[in-house]
Amino acid sequence: MSLIQSTPVFWEYPVCDREPIAGWSHGRVTLLGDAAHAMYPVGSNGASQAILDAVALADALADAGDVPEALRRYEDARVAPTSEIVYANRVGGPEGVIDAVEALAPDGFEDVEAVLAYAEREAIVRGYAKKAGFAVAAPENSNTTRRTGMTPSAGPDVIGAQASLDDIVWNILGQVYKPKQLTERSFAWHATFPPETFVPPHFHPTQDEYVYILDGELTLVTGEADHAARAGDLVRLPMGRPHGLFNRSGADVLCLFWVTPTARLYNLFVAIDAMEEQTPDAVVALAAQHEVEFLPPPEG
Repeated sequence: MSLIQSTPVFWEYPVCDREPIAGWSHGRVTLLGDAAHAMYPVGSNGASQAILDAVALADALADAGDVPEALRRYEDARVAPTSEIVYANRVGGPEGVIDAVEALAPDGFEDVEAVLAYAEREAIVRGYAKKAGFAVAAPENSNTTRRTGMTPSAGPDVIGAQASLDDIVWNILGQVYKPKQLTERSFAWHATFPPETFVPPHFHPTQDEYVYILDGELTLVTGEADHAARAGDLVRLPMGRPHGLFNRSGADVLCLFWVTPTARLYNLFVAIDAMEEQTPDAVVALAAQHEVEFLPPPEG
């Protein structure tokens, strides 16, 4: 106490970050680490994400034919994940276990297990580790296939019905997406459309898209006519052609989407899922940065 009382001046050093940006490269020059994505110092991510940037950049430079193409691949691999961590660090990291226990037992406790079970505490910590890229691979007897970035499977395999890449589940405009397959050439995901949810009219200038209906009925809106797609039907959405998808059936719709090539769509889903609030204007602006163009709403 005397040490505190004898201190004449206290200095405050606020913790700062910067809003994520869409790209880091200009010509043959790029950024990494804090220069690219300054974030709150949570979970040792100031240094750790710079190391992961360096690995991704080295891999891209080794594999690509020229530097600008390598830098584009580097951004595709790292911009969206680091943006997600910037947003996540604003609300805390693995120390969220402490916050959760305090909220559940503000007057203290004798047995933490009675307040928050070990499995729930572990889920908080592992959830952050997965987001930050530190997750440990599943054991060999797991039915979940894990992959990093766009590295293809080493051989033929099966991804279980309930499994997804790295156990990822996204909330995109009220729908639930589970990525199933990812390479540079193609990207597939399982989607659940609750009743009255929809994807507004848009188009993909660099991709062909397909939707296979597993269960329920989805309405395809093209601007010229509406088309009902039911279980077993395939919806074909050619590159550059506007389309919207609406669940007007009153029940859940289950379907499998895929696009070719992947382009920036995977990164777009990561970024949308990380948004604190998925407002229409913010989603449209973010989509435009990832090669998806939404159409303006009809007048009136």
